[in-house]
Amino acid sequence: MNASTADPGPASPARAGAREWAGLALLVLPVVMTAIDLSVLFLAIPRIVADLAATGTQQLWILHGGELIGAGLVLTMGRVVDRFGARRLLAIGLIGYGLASLLASLAPTVELLILARMLIGASAVTLAPAAMALARRIFPDGKQFATAVAVLMAAFSAGMALGPLVGGALLENFWWGAVFLVNVPVAALVLLGTRWLPRLSGTGLGRIDAVSVLLSLLGLAGVVYGGQELAASGLSVPNLASLVAGLILLVLFVRRQRRIDDPLLDLRLFAAAPFTLSLLAILIVIVADAGAELQLAQHLQVVTGLSPLQAGLALAVPAVVSIAATAGAPALLRWWRAPTVITVGAAVAVGGALLLSRLAGGPDAGLGWLMLAASLVALGMAPVFGLATALVLDHAPADQTGSAQATQDVSGSLGNTLGLALGGSLAFAVYSAGVAELAPAGLGGEALAQSGQGVGRALDVAAGLPGRVGDGLAEAAVAAFAAATAAAYLLAAVGFAITVVVGVLLRRSMRAATSSESAAEAVDSESRA
Repeated sequence: MNASTADPGPASPARAGAREWAGLALLVLPVVMTAIDLSVLFLAIPRIVADLAATGTQQLWILHGGELIGAGLVLTMGRVVDRFGARRLLAIGLIGYGLASLLASLAPTVELLILARMLIGASAVTLAPAAMALARRIFPDGKQFATAVAVLMAAFSAGMALGPLVGGALLENFWWGAVFLVNVPVAALVLLGTRWLPRLSGTGLGRIDAVSVLLSLLGLAGVVYGGQELAASGLSVPNLASLVAGLILLVLFVRRQRRIDDPLLDLRLFAAAPFTLSLLAILIVIVADAGAELQLAQHLQVVTGLSPLQAGLALAVPAVVSIAATAGAPALLRWWRAPTVITVGAAVAVGGALLLSRLAGGPDAGLGWLMLAASLVALGMAPVFGLATALVLDHAPADQTGSAQATQDVSGSLGNTLGLALGGSLAFAVYSAGVAELAPAGLGGEALAQSGQGVGRALDVAAGLPGRVGDGLAEAAVAAFAAATAAAYLLAAVGFAITVVVGVLLRRSMRAATSSESAAEAVDSESRA
């Protein structure tokens, strides 16, 4: 074939300039806003309870109502973004978020506040799929897109870290509604800026199947609610029934997606091995970390003896490491492919978890060493979140970016629920066995039974007991809790090790896909020649 007539092949994707990076900065704002909103409410709840006289059940709905609605609607909103267009849905989500936040800030009754929180959750779940779809359009170059995803992921982590600081400052100077009201100008600012984002039209095809929406909403909400309640309050018939019912509904949802012409979630996405393995890596690493991270926050107070404020400041160290590592992970793509970085990162997390397990179970582990080990875990997990998310989106058709992001969100929600259930159950079992084994002689059966229900209860019981028996019970409870933390991080190390294996499989699948594409291109070139 003559060189002058040779097919030059596909042009390299255009690299983004200053305008595109400014667009990413605009997309960062709603991500930070929603992340702050997730963490700030825990500080505000005591004032809300005092002002609105909320019951215990109402407190739970204030805290988790929006989260449950969001988890249930995430697949629906991903599909809606793909069909109607990312920029349009981003604008609608911002309007809903701003109005719902305004309603929450001025809510005169607890019932109206719960409704506002649900509306906030339903609006917020639109923002992530829309932002990711827009980022994919803005950054067609693969490495730049990976950087954009990492920046958005780091922004979410930064928002979670800033939540307590922002909330504390607002509550120090204003009424509790200020933690919601601050979202209104941010939503308005981003809404005004959407005109400079690319006009990304949706497919406009098909319909949104109402039965699928209902099955996914009730199924995901049931699994998340049941799993969280099982982790928080132990085994009970209502919590187990919610989890089982949710799982059954999700099975029915999957079966329906296979049969209907316009599925809410296109199961063909999972036919691409890199897509499925990247999603699996995210799921496993969240399962591994969720229970252990919760245990560490309590360990710093119960075993190390820090106040809640001191523990929060200490945990800011691995949080900062996570933010920096997530944003910086794409820079490693200059030398290694994404699966290699993910695999190495997971291996670093294994080492950090094993070190933390050893330190937590050992005598008098220093705070500095604990934070070093926790920082290693954060450093290793960061590439999994950032780069695996980019791979999930990159291996889905461009017009299904919203749905692909939604599956990543579902993976995160289910991973967190499963991780809290597994890690929490293991920690509770180790703690209860440890208290029973280490409890001092002469401790009554009722006191021992109460102490086995939790370290806080054990310390309360110990404070009411005389002399050696009380001191011995307190020491036994602290030692048992330290052993529980060690066990939780040992379980986390196992999960991270499984992620290493998934990373190796991901590397092989992408190499095989590249080889197949090269072979297909060679055959195509020969046929044209």
